[in-house]
Amino acid sequence: MKKIKPRIYLLMENKKRELDSRIYFALKASLSNFSTVIAAKPKIFDNRKRIRKGIIIFKSIGINNFKQIKEYKKLGFIVGSLDEEGMMFFSREEYTERIYPPCLENIDIFFCWGENDYQALINKFPTQKNKIFKVGNARIDILKKPLSEKYFKEAEVIKEKYGEFFLVNTMFTKANNMQLIMDNEDYIESLIKNGHKPDSLKVEYARPYLKFQKENLKHIKNFLSSFSNDNPSKKIIIRPHPGEYSETWTNFSKDKKNIEVVIDDKSTCSWIIAAKKCISSNCTTSVEGYLLNKISANYKVYEDERVEFKLPKLMSCNIKNDSELINYLIDKNDFNIDKNYVDNLARQSIHNFEKDQCSVKYFIDSLNSNSQVGDKLYSFDSKDKFSGFFSSIFLNIYYYIRFLYRKIFTKQNKTLSILLKKKFASLDKNEIGETLNEYQKQLNINEKIKISKVYPQVYSIEKE
Repeated sequence: MKKIKPRIYLLMENKKRELDSRIYFALKASLSNFSTVIAAKPKIFDNRKRIRKGIIIFKSIGINNFKQIKEYKKLGFIVGSLDEEGMMFFSREEYTERIYPPCLENIDIFFCWGENDYQALINKFPTQKNKIFKVGNARIDILKKPLSEKYFKEAEVIKEKYGEFFLVNTMFTKANNMQLIMDNEDYIESLIKNGHKPDSLKVEYARPYLKFQKENLKHIKNFLSSFSNDNPSKKIIIRPHPGEYSETWTNFSKDKKNIEVVIDDKSTCSWIIAAKKCISSNCTTSVEGYLLNKISANYKVYEDERVEFKLPKLMSCNIKNDSELINYLIDKNDFNIDKNYVDNLARQSIHNFEKDQCSVKYFIDSLNSNSQVGDKLYSFDSKDKFSGFFSSIFLNIYYYIRFLYRKIFTKQNKTLSILLKKKFASLDKNEIGETLNEYQKQLNINEKIKISKVYPQVYSIEKE
C-alpha cells in the first residue's frame, strides 16, 4: 500500500506578499517527500474536519488565534507557527508582547526568523525552549539568484508599460489604516477597546508609533505635492500597503498629472527593480530592495528611535529632510552603505541570509530533530474526505449559499470583509503552476511535481 506523504499546511493572509514564497517552500518540501497545502487561512479552517491530518503553520500566535489553535489540536493536528513579522520588531519586550502565552504553550513547534527573535523568545519563555527553532523564512530565499530572476523579468514588463518612474511604497498602516478609517476609529482607542490596558507595553509603543506614522505621512504628502509641481516630467508611482486606506492616496493624486496610484497583484519586488529610485518609511520593502541590490530611501523627517525598525535603517539611505530626498532622487549625493557591517547585523535577524542557505531545509531539519513532532507527523495515515471534482462542485454551492445567508441574516463586519478580500481575493491552479514551473527551471529540478485541488481555493503541491 502506498504510504501517505506527511502534510504541511501553510496559512496565508496576504497573497501578494506570501504566495511566491509558499510555492517555493512547497517545491523544496516536495523533494523531501512532503505534501504541502497552500490556501487562505479561512479556506483551510473551513475544511478542518475534512482535510487529512498534518501540521498547521500559523503566521502568528496572538490572542486572536487561540480558539483556532485549540480547535486544530482537538481535531488531532500538530500546530506550529512561523511569525510572519518576526524579522522586524522594536525591542525584545515589544516582540514577546505579541505572543499570547497560552498559544505558545499549546502549539507543538515554533519557527524563528533568526537569532534575535529566538533569544527574545527563549529568555521570556524558557520552559518552551525545546519547541523553538531558528529557520529563517522562504521570503528571503526567493530574493536570491536564480529565483530572483522572476522579478527581474516582471520588472521589464512594468518598465515597458510605465517607463521611468520613482516608486513610493507606503507603510502607514496605523495612521492610514483601512479598517480603522472605515469604522471611524482611532488606533489607540481600538487597542484599548480590544482589551489592552492604557498603560500596557502594547499601548506604550503604539502611541509613539502612531505619531511617527502620522507625522511622516504628512511630510511625504507635502514633499510629493511640491516635487511633482516642480518636476512635471518626473513620474511618481504610489503603491499603498494592502492594509492602508487606498482612497487616501487616490484622492491625493487626483489633481497631480505625474502621480499615479497602482494597486495590482504583482510582487513589490518586481516594482522595486523596475523603479529608478524607491522611497519608503520604516518598511520591509527597504530590506527587500537591499537584498535585490536596490538601495531605497528610508524617509523619516520625524524621528523616534523607539519605533524605528533596525533593518530598514541599516539597509537604506536614511533621509531626514526634503532636500536630502531631492538629492537622492536626482543623483546629486552618494549614499554609501558599509555592506560588511550591515550583512553581519542582518545575519542576526535572518537565519537563511547567505546565498547557499535554505529556510525550507532548516524547517524540515527542525521537524525531524523534534521527535515528538516528527514521529507524530510521519504516523498520520488519514485521507482528505470529500475531495474531488463532484465534491468541489457541491462545496462551491454550499459556500455560495452560506455567503448569501450570512450577508442577509447575520451581522458581519463589512469593513473587515473588504480588507480580507483586498489582501486575498482568490487563488487558482494556473497562477500556482506558472511560478512553480519557473522555479523548477531556475533550480534545474526535473522531478514531476503535481498541483492538486483538494477543495475550492485549497491546493496541494507534492512530488508524483
